[in-house]
Amino acid sequence: FDTPTLSSIEYGQKISNATISGGVVKDSLSNQDVEGDWSFENPDAICDNGDMVKLVFTPYKSVYSPINVEVHITVVASNPKITFLEHSLSVAVGQEIKIAVKATNRYDETLAYEETLEYSYRIGSMGDWVTLSANTFIVPQDARNKKIWVRVKSKEVANKYLATTVEQ
Repeated sequence: FDTPTLSSIEYGQKISNATISGGVVKDSLSNQDVEGDWSFENPDAICDNGDMVKLVFTPYKSVYSPINVEVHITVVASNPKITFLEHSLSVAVGQEIKIAVKATNRYDETLAYEETLEYSYRIGSMGDWVTLSANTFIVPQDARNKKIWVRVKSKEVANKYLATTVEQ
């Protein structure tokens, strides 16, 4: 038989989001194609790039036995989903601001993005970004009557996440 191939998916998608192509099974005596369906042994699996995925061929006729094969899956990096959890419409000079976000995989929120996030803020739309050592800062004096922007950047994680930036 010819081994089937899988389309690529993004990290965090279930393996069942991949498309199975090809994979012709022949009858050993007649050399005729055996009709049947390919399916995933574990369709809910979350894979890393290059993982082996088990496929099962189930023939339509009971005179044939099912066939199990393993094929590689290409998993491309996805953007993490970064969501601001809270924000203030009005803040005061000297107030401590905590930039609270939730960073997860956009396909599966149980896959938390665990790499370091970089937090920063700027005063006004043209101000310079001030990178923070943590996710908190004190509103400076020169912010009076001006809009404060906050930004969260994520780092790239090979084969899993692309770098992402969100602003508020």
